[in-house]
Amino acid sequence: SQLGATAGLALLAVVPGEYGSGGVFHLLENFLTPRMPAEALVVAAVFASLSARYWIGAGCLAAALLIHPIMGAAGAAFMALCLLAPLRPRLAAILAAAGFTVALGVVLAVAPLGRLTDPDWARAVSTETPYLFVSNWSLGDWSRVAVPLTLLGIGWRTGSTPLLRRVCASALGMVACGMAITFVFVDLLQVWWVMSLQAWRWLWLADVLAFLLAPAILGGRITVLAEGSRHTDAAAIGLIVLGASACLGLLTWNWPSYATVYYTPKRAALFAPWRAAMAPRAEVLWPDTVLATWYLLERPSYWSPQQVAGGLFSREQAIIMQRRTELVRTAMRDSNPLPSNVARMDANTLRRICADPELQYVVGRAQLADSPFPQVSGFYLYRCADLRVR
Repeated sequence: SQLGATAGLALLAVVPGEYGSGGVFHLLENFLTPRMPAEALVVAAVFASLSARYWIGAGCLAAALLIHPIMGAAGAAFMALCLLAPLRPRLAAILAAAGFTVALGVVLAVAPLGRLTDPDWARAVSTETPYLFVSNWSLGDWSRVAVPLTLLGIGWRTGSTPLLRRVCASALGMVACGMAITFVFVDLLQVWWVMSLQAWRWLWLADVLAFLLAPAILGGRITVLAEGSRHTDAAAIGLIVLGASACLGLLTWNWPSYATVYYTPKRAALFAPWRAAMAPRAEVLWPDTVLATWYLLERPSYWSPQQVAGGLFSREQAIIMQRRTELVRTAMRDSNPLPSNVARMDANTLRRICADPELQYVVGRAQLADSPFPQVSGFYLYRCADLRVR
């Protein structure tokens, strides 16, 4: 129904949307990446295909795979399970098992085919991007995964229509396949190209479907509860009001993050004196946010947690970011008896971090040393060359 679709969309908008481990990936992000348009295209492909608009679905899925293959792969896996596997379920199961066995046999027989055998690279990837390995996930990570999967499980077992049950079952199967592929080929065998595929991230589509379909999944349960009550209408209305109030509360809480535009041209103009003083390729550490370095200063970022993920695709990047991460952590630990985060660095931390000749500038919230640059919006700019001379 239109009401259920609207309610599902509202739920998707207000939930935190974090999936996987480490809080790295979210369904909705505060800056544009290829992930979000790819996600939208996959969702469009799924619902177009479920409505028998197969050519539209195929076109949307192809576009998603071209924009972001990792996100698009979730759509391909789901549609294979939901649309193709039911046609010949036994044949589909045999082909899937055979493909998995052949791939495993090839990797084991032709070792080290595709495996991450470089010890330095493997160490950097496992240390700086532990979320790639599902065996590293914490109990808290799995508890977040369990919520949408439980919702899909309810839909699979008690959905009001065969289509709803098939969609929920296919989403659960997609996640199970992604987790099995990740555990065997990544955690156990460390096959680089499978690690790059990040099949565990198929969770994102399961989360989206769980939230979008929540009204349809739970609608039947609400009806059952209401029918068992002597006050049918009052029980149903009470449950609806309770759910709407919860969504409204979450929306009110999250609204500032949705509505605030922080990186405006007017704000960027305030930092023009800083940009004018910097060389075009000068590397800057702005601990508060990597976006400020890129947008407000238009310079390369020296280090940020978001950049560490790139080490999976480049050995050089992995080694560099591991070294820089260790430098930042060591500087914080040795300079501050109660280290919290690098955004709260003190003067000793600033000098230790600036010891790296690859770092040219640091932006901080406190006045930690003399600086030739003007303060802008409560931030201070420090030139590392000045601190290294002292």
